[in-house]
Amino acid sequence: MFVGPGETHVFPLAFTVPERLEIDQTFATRDLVRGVARTPRYRLLALGEKPTRLLDGTAATLTETHSAEFPMFVEGARGEALPSGGYAVHTSRSEEQHRRFFRHVDQALGVVTAEDPVPLVVAGTQRDLTYFDEVTTHQRWIIATLPGNYEDATPHELAVLTAPLLDASLASQRASVTAELVEAVGTGHGVVGVKAAWDAARAGRARVLLIENDFVYPARVVDHRLEPAGDEDASGVIDDAVDALIEMVLDAHGDVVVCEPGELAEHGPVALLLRY
Repeated sequence: MFVGPGETHVFPLAFTVPERLEIDQTFATRDLVRGVARTPRYRLLALGEKPTRLLDGTAATLTETHSAEFPMFVEGARGEALPSGGYAVHTSRSEEQHRRFFRHVDQALGVVTAEDPVPLVVAGTQRDLTYFDEVTTHQRWIIATLPGNYEDATPHELAVLTAPLLDASLASQRASVTAELVEAVGTGHGVVGVKAAWDAARAGRARVLLIENDFVYPARVVDHRLEPAGDEDASGVIDDAVDALIEMVLDAHGDVVVCEPGELAEHGPVALLLRY
């Protein structure tokens, strides 16, 4: 909860943050930045005629989007919504209507993706998945498909079904990035260690930050450089410099990949792929 003169903001979170009360001239957002960076987001597009839904996902939670674009219903020839929400008989004419409908779905998805691009899971019957695959311009964002009829599925049911697909995608992403890291360190396009990553990020060279989950690094900033601090409660100590590093990388439009403890092996627990 953020409260200021003339404004109040309350945000539901899919992760826990330390209980903290801060009174200052600006809002304290570091715990949120860290939580968002360490909690992967995605979207689920549930295809259907009654209707097609878009849901936002974080960790094991899905929340349905209600906007000018979504949910979307198939319309009749004159633009009226059909009582059934779809077509009872699938003819060559109705098939073309379905393709046109899913083109509209893809265009609406484009509006959302342009503002906030995140990985996408597409769910639906095999027929609808085929229609959508023929017309979509968002293939590069699709990390998995979930075949089946989910028009009546709840967000929780969809989240449970999607979780293994998301885990597999994240594991594949981590494997790809860690393999790239090994080569990058050898060619000078990557650095390891929180202090080296800090220096490179300050210089604007951060492309992808890799951190092992739950790694904490209390430190002081002395002449813009990190110095380790044993007592995180001492005056002038940043209780976790990793949070500040994450924020620095994200502010520079870099990416953050959170790995399992020990996953970076001898390159862990913090490493950075460089822009140059």
